[in-house]
Amino acid sequence: SIELKPAVNLGAAVKTFEADKLAQSLETRPEPKMAKEALGYPDIVVRTRALQYLQRKEPKFIAKQASKLLQEENDLFRYTVCEALESIGDKKAARALEALVKSPRPSRNPNVLRMKAVGALGACGDAKSIAVIAPYATSGKYLNALTRVSVEALGEIGLRHKSSKRKIRAILSDAAPPKPDDPKHERSWKILVGTIESTIKKLK
Repeated sequence: SIELKPAVNLGAAVKTFEADKLAQSLETRPEPKMAKEALGYPDIVVRTRALQYLQRKEPKFIAKQASKLLQEENDLFRYTVCEALESIGDKKAARALEALVKSPRPSRNPNVLRMKAVGALGACGDAKSIAVIAPYATSGKYLNALTRVSVEALGEIGLRHKSSKRKIRAILSDAAPPKPDDPKHERSWKILVGTIESTIKKLK
């Protein structure tokens, strides 16, 4: 006799169906309780949908879980966590964000992930965060948006922490790179130099 084997793994199919159904519910009929529970669901699409809902409705809940959520090995997920933290400026998240800036891997685009974390640090960081951000603010890489975001983040920290103003001004005073030889890069260079100058001015 011939044994007929199912062409599809039924267990996997059921799990996929359940995940799709939950993801759809989070998009069409989301509720806070459902979203919080879904953060622990094994499917990354479900977790991301839940996180995006909580970002809009309860960003403070995300802030409380920041250290754990930033360990998720998915770029979009961590982008969303960083955006939520930036929107509320929770200082308790500073250390977790600093760790992500120092080591944004594993990531398919560590530069963008680092940029998101630096942007959040601008809203959440303190005097200790300056040393983490400074290398990127002073890199002189005018073609990399991370440089400008880092300058702006230092400026935001300086406005909140008045005692750090002088230190940040000193860091940025030598941050402007020389004018590029290639005219095609001049606009990007001008934007960075203008950002550095306006940030220093704000901190006086």
